[in-house]
Amino acid sequence: MSVVQSQGSMNVDAPIETKGSAIAPGAPKAPAATRRRSQVPVATRISQRLFKKQASEVSGSQQRRSITLERVEDKEQQQRPDAQGVLLLDSHQQQPAGVEAAYPLGSKSSGVVSPVQIDDDSDPMILPEYQASIFSYERELEIKFLPDPDYMSRQSDLQWQYRVQLIEWLVQVHSRFDMLQETMHLCVNYLDRFLSKTIIPVDQLQLAGTVALLLASKYEETQSPAIEDLVYVSGEAYTPARIRQAELEMLRTLNYDLGAPGPMNFLRRISRADHYDVDIRTLAKYLIDVTLCDHRFIGLPSSIIAALSYRASMKLLFRGEWTSKHVSYSGYAEAMLNAGINVLLMVLEQPRVTHSTIFAKYQDKRYMNSSEYVRRLGIAQLRALRV
Repeated sequence: MSVVQSQGSMNVDAPIETKGSAIAPGAPKAPAATRRRSQVPVATRISQRLFKKQASEVSGSQQRRSITLERVEDKEQQQRPDAQGVLLLDSHQQQPAGVEAAYPLGSKSSGVVSPVQIDDDSDPMILPEYQASIFSYERELEIKFLPDPDYMSRQSDLQWQYRVQLIEWLVQVHSRFDMLQETMHLCVNYLDRFLSKTIIPVDQLQLAGTVALLLASKYEETQSPAIEDLVYVSGEAYTPARIRQAELEMLRTLNYDLGAPGPMNFLRRISRADHYDVDIRTLAKYLIDVTLCDHRFIGLPSSIIAALSYRASMKLLFRGEWTSKHVSYSGYAEAMLNAGINVLLMVLEQPRVTHSTIFAKYQDKRYMNSSEYVRRLGIAQLRALRV
């Protein structure tokens, strides 16, 4: 995969020069393998240089969307709004302390609660008699499939900023192919686990991300994107044969272990504590996606990501306390979540800097204007909610 040098900022709206010809965004028809509901620009290549902080402003012609959370049907497979570009972290931006130390993984902490039996037979798909066993097994798997949160220290050619740019691009591709939210989180898990074990040059990073998304879609989706479509959205940076070869390499590196439970598995269980409140649940989905871009959340199990995002959503919506029912369904006392919630609230203070593509995605009405609602709360309110 070749690398295009970028001077200053990256213009994702401009045509991309590939092999002597310009490919205009949105030119081809939708692929037969899956749907394209959003017009995401064709990808630009991953840069070897750090990009400077961009003052990202969405086109003035767009109308500002309402910040009121509107009730919509909470579908597991949702329609995807248009993504609106990529913005990187400044290399000199001050970052608050990490959260990994607050969660002794695998330890018998007093804040971790044993799973409870779900006494509800209204939906046979829930399998209430097996829920406690399933929950315990998923908690074991999430520890087994955790990536190394410090893997970047061994990558001589990569930096955390490159990972941010890659994930924001993957979010665009993910939206373009109308994939499930679970697929995106599985993709990032594969990517981080692969990079924990394999040292790669920067010009292979986009290839690794593309292959991770392909594998995740094959595992999670009913239809995965055709390899030819992935070649197109990557700007023809590599051939179908190279993708297939890299796919085998990643599978071997992951030891063919693809069944990592993601945050959505645990969010569904926690949501029962509030009878699947659509406002809390939708905002929590936005917060869960926000954690994808910040490397400080890499070392945390999916169950903690889901629980702290759900609790943060409750705080942002002013929906009361973390009750014993929340503790039972999530497996965590509130004290175990506070450190992660504080970091998440810090990240939300600068959405157009830390996660601009995800912010733009969740501005859409189909996501109940979640990101815009949080932005309108203001920095002062976000800081007031910290513990």
